[in-house]
Amino acid sequence: MPTAYVAIDAVPEDAMLALSLMDDDGNLLLPAGSPLSSATLRGLRRRGVEMIAVVVSEADPTSAPAEDLGVRMDRLAKHMRVLFRHSQAEGQVNPLFHIVLNYRQSESP
Repeated sequence: MPTAYVAIDAVPEDAMLALSLMDDDGNLLLPAGSPLSSATLRGLRRRGVEMIAVVVSEADPTSAPAEDLGVRMDRLAKHMRVLFRHSQAEGQVNPLFHIVLNYRQSESP
């Protein structure tokens, strides 16, 4: 299922969430496949969600706007910090974090 990362304000109503959405503490906000109604989008905005992954129609890959590379890298780094939050102590370097971050940033968008 093709996905695109889209700014929350650009998500069309009735789009479908492509990936499960978690908060900064790792709690599930919405499971993958959830329909995104206007009420759901308002609630996500109130929680500070800025971008989400939505399902893009295979027939029309341009149905969602492309994400700027800089924005994608910032979003990816933030996501990685959330995933590695328990292993990141003050002043401690986690080699696995940097290996995975470099790998993910080298993937084509």
